[in-house]
Amino acid sequence: MARNDELRCVVGAIDGCHVEVIPSGPNRADYFSRKLRYSVQFQAVCDHTGKFVDVFAGYPGSVHDSRVFRASPLYVNALYPPQVYAILGDSGYPCIADPIAVLTPYREPVAGPIQARFNAHHRRGRNIIERSFGMLNTRWRCIFMQRVTLRHTRVANVIGACCIMHNICLTNGDILVGDGLVGEEENVVGMVGHHENGFNLRDNIARRMSRPDIVPGHLADHDYL
Repeated sequence: MARNDELRCVVGAIDGCHVEVIPSGPNRADYFSRKLRYSVQFQAVCDHTGKFVDVFAGYPGSVHDSRVFRASPLYVNALYPPQVYAILGDSGYPCIADPIAVLTPYREPVAGPIQARFNAHHRRGRNIIERSFGMLNTRWRCIFMQRVTLRHTRVANVIGACCIMHNICLTNGDILVGDGLVGEEENVVGMVGHHENGFNLRDNIARRMSRPDIVPGHLADHDYL
């Protein structure tokens, strides 16, 4: 996905954010997030062009990002990325190798130049999802930068429609410089996934990234060892 050859195994980036709503009904308190506002969760994956390839929205704002990720069809059904490829996520996501491969940065402070180099390339590669969110903000400020006045149970459909129109705009060359809408990083708590395999995968890619005699491509079998 990224322009850097070092991350040619990457075919997308994932992030999440909150969309402010005015909930009603007996479950209203469930939508009150740690940001002290009522919101619904919005998780998305985009490709290297900034087009959304997966969108999962509608969970109440009080639900942790890791639970949203664990409940999403993306994770449950291993919808994306294809095997032998990976997506990039911030440290609010788990570093796992299956059921899908998600690469996260090393925790700061990093332990040496290999980890620092990986984090630098990771940061540049993952920037595409932040730019995509920024374009959503620029096009539809009334949805993503203000409190949505629609019934909260319908907001997920509106988010999905905005993402579809975003893809149509990009297909037709209508590209904006986005701003404002940035994902919210959280610590992963009780995340289901094979962390050890994910850490091994990240370590192997980081080491290969620092070897001039290897040209990285898709994930090789030995990357998981």
